[in-house]
Amino acid sequence: MTLFTIQAAFSYAVGVVFSCLYLQLLYQHADSLSKEMVPQIFMQKKSKKIGIRSEDLQNFLERTIKGSGVALSSPRLVIPATIYGLWVLSHRYFANDFFDFQLVPAMAGMFVYKAAALVQVYRDNEDLQFIFPENEGGSRD
Repeated sequence: MTLFTIQAAFSYAVGVVFSCLYLQLLYQHADSLSKEMVPQIFMQKKSKKIGIRSEDLQNFLERTIKGSGVALSSPRLVIPATIYGLWVLSHRYFANDFFDFQLVPAMAGMFVYKAAALVQVYRDNEDLQFIFPENEGGSRD
């Protein structure tokens, strides 16, 4: 009994290829990131008061809306949608025993970059702090 088929391996490989494309887009986004691009609501310090106030609710809604807007404006979201689209097209037009594009291995291959990125982050950054260019030369807090 085999656990992995050639179709699953092919699907995983397709996911890895899309993962490389996704990671390249992520690098470009991270390299162009600046404080001006971050909505002001995310730069504010949270007040340490007991209870929930109307201001807290307003801030939560603003963070949710602006954060969703930033996330949904990313072209990187097209990549998982493309993998899903390939799966739909392969099952609609190319469904046979020889070629069976599988969604789960493809998505697993797509997200394999996360493990490598986490290992690299922990290896390279001892304090796990964000360092903006204007803070590079100074001392660490």
